[in-house]
Amino acid sequence: MIRFGEGLPTLSSNHEKTQFWLGGATKGIEIGAHVNPLPNIKPVYVDIFEEFAGQKCLVDVLADSRDLPFEDSSLEYVANSHVLEHIADPIGALVEWVRVLKGGGIIYMVVPDKRFTWERERPAVPVEHLLDDFKRHTSQSDRTHIDEFIGSLVWEEFKPGGTEDEREDYRRRLHEAVDQGLDINIHFHAFLPDTGREIIKAVNGVTASGKTLELVDLEERFPSDCPNGLLMVLKVTG
Repeated sequence: MIRFGEGLPTLSSNHEKTQFWLGGATKGIEIGAHVNPLPNIKPVYVDIFEEFAGQKCLVDVLADSRDLPFEDSSLEYVANSHVLEHIADPIGALVEWVRVLKGGGIIYMVVPDKRFTWERERPAVPVEHLLDDFKRHTSQSDRTHIDEFIGSLVWEEFKPGGTEDEREDYRRRLHEAVDQGLDINIHFHAFLPDTGREIIKAVNGVTASGKTLELVDLEERFPSDCPNGLLMVLKVTG
């Protein structure tokens, strides 16, 4: 078995990495593909939204990432790119992904590294906060993170030409959506490479399936053509 840091080839794109890690897999899902699916896989597409930002999502199954309609140990991979930050309870989601994966199954995910995005002024989320979200079963209709998200945005990059009045209008509309019990789509949390490692430890401490996660590949400034992300490939053991 290839272990993290031992004998991995130098690969810098999703095309290369998905071929290396998922190229032989036949049964898996991609969560939150929207209109930009990952290459080299033929998954079942899962999303909580049918439409986002005025575009229809690529979706076969409508489901919350923490409550997937798949049997225990039935999948070979769970893939996603720039999705974990949109999940209010990422530890709960990862615990669910471990549940549906077979031993040896792969979680392939890219998350934004806040240092290279319009969230660079936002504090990285502490793992204690994520564990609290897990214990509270925090849903996608949660206002806890709205003000931090809106207030810390480098607004001129997030919305070029946008005014402060537009920022406040965005904040207001998000709060109104939560008042109506609607799911919202924001970056609930901001991540750094060390955050990813801490999340894995936290998941392994709460999963009830007898399975755990092992980090087998990690690459910063990924992918090379848009180097604002962090690739983490996790393997299910046990």
